[in-house]
Amino acid sequence: MAREPEALRRSGMACGPETLLVSPEGVRRRRMGSYKETSPASIDLASIAKTAGAPRIRVSPRTKSKGNRARQADVRSSLLRTAIAVVTAMVLFTVPLAMSTRMLNVYTTPKYLVLVLGASILAPLITASALDRTDGRVLRSSFPVLLAGFLAAFALSTAVSADPELAFTGTFTSRMGWVTRAAMIVCSMGVLVAVDGDRAAFGRLVFWQTAVGGIVAFICVLQIVGATSMYPSDFLLGETVPRVHGSVGHPDFAGNYLLTIVFPAMAIAVAATGVARGIGTLIAAMAALAILFTGTRGAWVGLLAGLAIVATLLWRSGLLAGLTRRQWRFIAAGVSLFVVGSALAIALHPSADPIRQRLAAFSSEGFTGAGRTGVWRFTVSLVPKFWTFGCGSDLFKLAQTPYKSLAYVQATNGVNVEDPHSTYLSALVSGGVLVFVAYLASIAVAVRKLPKSIAAAATREDAAIGIGLAGAVGAVLVHDLFLHHTIVNGLAFYVLLAFAYAWGRMPNRDASASGAPPAVRAHMPGPVRWLLAGSVTLVIPVVAIHAYRVAGADVAIFRSLRASFAGDSETVIEAGERAASFGLPQPDPRFYYAVALERLARNSSGLSEGSRYFAAAADQASLAVERPLVPVPYVAYAASLSLSAGRPDQARGFLERAQRMDPFSYHAELSALQFALAEQRIDDAIRHFDRVKIMNSPYVDVSKARDLLRQAIRTQTGSRTDVQREFLRREFNAPGNR
Repeated sequence: MAREPEALRRSGMACGPETLLVSPEGVRRRRMGSYKETSPASIDLASIAKTAGAPRIRVSPRTKSKGNRARQADVRSSLLRTAIAVVTAMVLFTVPLAMSTRMLNVYTTPKYLVLVLGASILAPLITASALDRTDGRVLRSSFPVLLAGFLAAFALSTAVSADPELAFTGTFTSRMGWVTRAAMIVCSMGVLVAVDGDRAAFGRLVFWQTAVGGIVAFICVLQIVGATSMYPSDFLLGETVPRVHGSVGHPDFAGNYLLTIVFPAMAIAVAATGVARGIGTLIAAMAALAILFTGTRGAWVGLLAGLAIVATLLWRSGLLAGLTRRQWRFIAAGVSLFVVGSALAIALHPSADPIRQRLAAFSSEGFTGAGRTGVWRFTVSLVPKFWTFGCGSDLFKLAQTPYKSLAYVQATNGVNVEDPHSTYLSALVSGGVLVFVAYLASIAVAVRKLPKSIAAAATREDAAIGIGLAGAVGAVLVHDLFLHHTIVNGLAFYVLLAFAYAWGRMPNRDASASGAPPAVRAHMPGPVRWLLAGSVTLVIPVVAIHAYRVAGADVAIFRSLRASFAGDSETVIEAGERAASFGLPQPDPRFYYAVALERLARNSSGLSEGSRYFAAAADQASLAVERPLVPVPYVAYAASLSLSAGRPDQARGFLERAQRMDPFSYHAELSALQFALAEQRIDDAIRHFDRVKIMNSPYVDVSKARDLLRQAIRTQTGSRTDVQREFLRREFNAPGNR
């Protein structure tokens, strides 16, 4: 072996765990048994010679131990962020597609279950990340702090609401209680932690979110061409609109959700290359077409607003300056083809008939937005009553009842709307001024740095991503003037805000690594941090039990209703009792159990058997209205079943309660009409009929009620009154003696 240079030997660097070997082939540095090639020019022998005789630097075991602990902490942090990213991506992918034809709430309940279960898994992971001084810094920034304040304000509103338990879990059909809102915000924070300055993680999550939106848009396209059914179940709660909705459940919310997809897809089409660019272009085209075919006019306005924002930012950023004439011609041809093709499809395709009707209704309905302006005026009148703490999340339908007017009933077709149909009014009336301010502030903070990041973008791809996010946020904010949040579009909006906030904080591509803040590990001991995170893990079994009860009740009541159509009384009773046994705070399972029993009673062949089922149905309906805050239709239905079961006194009590709760309910008026006919009070029945008719509800079979009244007038024993003659003349154009 060649003799080592004297200076190298004297410096002490020729022995110990680290050895530098100089050879004609180069310099090899041995470190812990591994080798790394280094150029000989990188070794300054003169400098080494100057340090000859300097004392040897030894690394103490304690220093090595600290370094090992730091490396282990980095590994744990990396694994934690990966786990958060994976769970968040799974929730974002599954919620928009979740549905089940074995449940009564085909769309709502499966999406709710996936959301709350996923958020319960994310919560302890995010807590562990938040307790870390380095990884948790993004959660201590302004946007997540405002979201936490938003949740806290809504928790206060929930606690002081008329029914805190119902405001906490949400109603049976919409599930937009405090729990759902908390789950959405947890997923939004999961996005922040998973990204946190990592461009690769940001790109993966955005692409994942856009891909699932592309699947929803593809389902919409299949519904447009008639390749798949719009509503796969005959048992659906709520309004079934014959317009495309993908797997969202309602076209209005599908249009709002797709606004969060179409603009990021456009950005991917510009920023990506190869196959990814083609996928982005295809998703953007399908999403835009689906938005048009949802027939959601507010989404159309939002789409135009988003396109205007994108065009403005493109012009100001100079992103289009480098396009060649050939590229301009290609873009113009593509846009023209899409516009002409969409216009022809809407004008000629049979599935676009509801769209053509809605276009014509713009002026025929007086530009009221399907009655929204009436709802907004009514909601504004409620602000002085609920501005402090609100009425509670998901309780607007119940809170509005004592304040209804005939004009409001006529504007809403006699329906108690579930929300003011404006996200901003909903935040103010449902949560109060604190929720309203926190909501607006979180939006402002999320998008505050977007314009600056677009202007400072180092590449064309970076500018395109920022512009796509800005267009999506602007489009949704405009559409939210006319719509409220449900599970799918609410989750998508909070995640979109997280993307916008994360991109605004993203360091430039050319930023030097030395400019990054130094890593500061947590001062809190590791066992304490993991103990706190472990305590949050207790939310998982609690949520799992809650999810089991919700799913079990929904599946069981669906079985009971389906069995009632087949006349299977044994399954009706077994499944109905099981649904009621889960003890949900909502009275809906018992209400629908009563519906199934009533159907059995009306289809029974024997009188005694029918009476027995009517009595059982009346018992279930009576139990369904035991809560102090229940929908008026449930009370009116209990009155109707009590009358059919031969309990007139009980029926009268329920009827009076329903009329006190809501003097403008067509459900209560129909029950009163039925009760008056049973007691041969035909004139009173006619007055109730007139009140039902003036409410102008499309959900009432007015012709059936009219025929019942005519039959009662013909079969009565006494002479006809002036009220009865006027009724026959007015409704049947017949003389009073016919």
